[in-house]
Amino acid sequence: MQDCKDKIDYHLLIHIAGSLRPGHTCHIPGLDTSGRLKHPPQGGRNAHIPLVFDDDVKWMARVRMETGQYPHRQVNHINLLSEAATVEALSTGGVLVPCVKYRPSSTIGRYSIIHCLFDIDYKDPSTSLFYITTFEEGREKRATIRFDLCDPEREPRPEFGISRHRLIRALTDWYISLEKVSFDKVGSLHYNSSGGIVVGPEVTRHQLVPDSPFFLGPFDTVKQRYLALIDKILEYVEQDTWCTPDKVVQEYLIHLEARELVEACEEMDEDGPFYVVHGEPKGDHFLFDDNWNVTSAIDWEWSYLSNKYEAFGAPSLFWNHDFRRDGLNDPSASEREYAQEFVKRGREDLADCVLRRSRKYQRLTDLLREGINFVQCVNAMRRAFLNLPDAYAVKQPRTMEDWVMEQKENRKDDERLRRLSELETKWREGDEKRRTFVEGKRAAAGIAWVRRSHLMEGTREERIAQVRRYVGR
Repeated sequence: MQDCKDKIDYHLLIHIAGSLRPGHTCHIPGLDTSGRLKHPPQGGRNAHIPLVFDDDVKWMARVRMETGQYPHRQVNHINLLSEAATVEALSTGGVLVPCVKYRPSSTIGRYSIIHCLFDIDYKDPSTSLFYITTFEEGREKRATIRFDLCDPEREPRPEFGISRHRLIRALTDWYISLEKVSFDKVGSLHYNSSGGIVVGPEVTRHQLVPDSPFFLGPFDTVKQRYLALIDKILEYVEQDTWCTPDKVVQEYLIHLEARELVEACEEMDEDGPFYVVHGEPKGDHFLFDDNWNVTSAIDWEWSYLSNKYEAFGAPSLFWNHDFRRDGLNDPSASEREYAQEFVKRGREDLADCVLRRSRKYQRLTDLLREGINFVQCVNAMRRAFLNLPDAYAVKQPRTMEDWVMEQKENRKDDERLRRLSELETKWREGDEKRRTFVEGKRAAAGIAWVRRSHLMEGTREERIAQVRRYVGR
């Protein structure tokens, strides 16, 4: 992503913010006379611009950068609108999140505050990909939390003992407050034509539909949601546009396994209420004061609605350090302590979400959103659905090669598997020199290009042909 600091019209941002508080002037700290901000706070996809009024009231403009995450510009716009709608719904419901002061424009290009940063020839290089919220006091303390407070392999150092208990109590209270906001559908939150907040398609990290509405949903149940996501991925795997040719059989079998587990899960058929799930609950989305009270939860991009069992599972900062490497499902010491706080508040149901119910959803999310498919995690996903302890892992395949062989043996009559196996075999037996060149080219470009290939312009057949030309087949 190009550096955004010379792309934003800061004076227009000041004008917009000032118009929302008549009688007050507004400025951006660090803005020089040429209209440039020397060091704007910027993450991987967003720039955060502080707006300070003459009475010391502080706001923050969150500006979405246009990158290669979504090939369609409209999708970035939908993504930001959904994020703002989520923050507004939570804030209105009394959850500690920023308060939305200015919604994103409902149409692209209403305010030209930032030029396009993605290398595509748009007719109109302007965009309205921003919204304004209150400035949230507090600091994110992910490193301290992860390595000093919640390491399950050792007791916290004495100087962090009190902080650890305060942290866990604070997060328990915050998650209980999340229960105030619920809906009757599964998907993501959006603004409707009259400005109300409704449940619409789920804004996933990977755009799965090439045309409007670009995403899947909304759904009546969590099972419908997961089956729709898995079926779409299986469709692209079968089209040979989801992954590299040497992985089509593995990806097909893993997602087919996930589909069968979801299909057999009765709790996923339950009706709502459904609650907001943060898109990246790593711990750095929480802000704390000096006494470890939660002051706010930020960064609601890719959030969605799900059942209680998923929404109230422990955030990943509480998981075992070897959650992925060793595929550990059994609750960590931190998760057990966190669950005990819910019990103290008479919420045994939420403690059950932490200790038992949520793991299957965490494993599914790792697979479907993060693409994490180590054999340990695939085995752990099955154990989570079947309520099997980690000790059962000794009876499961130890390597991905063994896992694939076992699955092939169990699915001898699967015609789609047979066709994909033939495709993979042809690739593996192909010209070594060509294959080495193509694999190097793909490694340089990144697998994300291949995963976005089904979103290129043209018919499905034309898009598939483009992918095959790219990978040298």
